[in-house]
Amino acid sequence: MATLSLLPRPKKADLVHLARMGKEDAFKELYFKHAGYVARMVYAITNSDSDLEDLVQEIFLGAYRSLPGLQDTEKFAAWLGKIAVRTIFAHLRRRRKVSTTNQDMDVYAAVDGEQEELRCELYRALDSLPPKLRIPWVLHRHEKMSLGETAELCEISLATVKRLIRQAERHLQERLQ
Repeated sequence: MATLSLLPRPKKADLVHLARMGKEDAFKELYFKHAGYVARMVYAITNSDSDLEDLVQEIFLGAYRSLPGLQDTEKFAAWLGKIAVRTIFAHLRRRRKVSTTNQDMDVYAAVDGEQEELRCELYRALDSLPPKLRIPWVLHRHEKMSLGETAELCEISLATVKRLIRQAERHLQERLQ
């Protein structure tokens, strides 16, 4: 007969501490707790199913390697978000050099053809934005993060994030008219 463990599950800060000590199970648990958050961010910014799994893995590999440098274990999610933004930024810069066309628009197929076309137009316009404009705009407007959260994840000032979002909106309005 199987017995249920009555031991409390470790807190996130404890998991981070254990992972820093090289405990693979602790890092795996951190991965499972945060993979959805990271995947949503990756997908919202890149608009690509094909890049999703690779980028999530790259982000967590970067986190694993950088774990000894994490100062505040209570802020693991915010720290991971910063790593995700940096990794996505680098990916978008590489992708933009390769192609400026959007090959993944089929993932946005909608029931309503007009809605699908509007979504495709938006993502074509987003693809034309440089990553430094696209990422803050998507985090704030699409992911509904506050300006402060967006600035923190992008590691820029609040004034800069506001300016970049305004620039992105002007560019998108021009492209969508």
